[in-house]
Amino acid sequence: MSAEPVRYYHRYKKSLETEQIYGERWLRFAYEHPVGRGFVWLLARRKLFSAYYGWRMNRA
Repeated sequence: MSAEPVRYYHRYKKSLETEQIYGERWLRFAYEHPVGRGFVWLLARRKLFSAYYGWRMNRA
């Protein structure tokens, strides 16, 4: 898995910054690893998982 941070240019501060991503480790596994991609295809597209993840995001 790639461990490179997500970087962007902040136009107002005129500086390069690193974006903090909620659940980054999980997201990188799910989209960059073959087993993770299989998991997304098999489970994460289901309504129950989507509802749970939405609930977790609203709590954060």
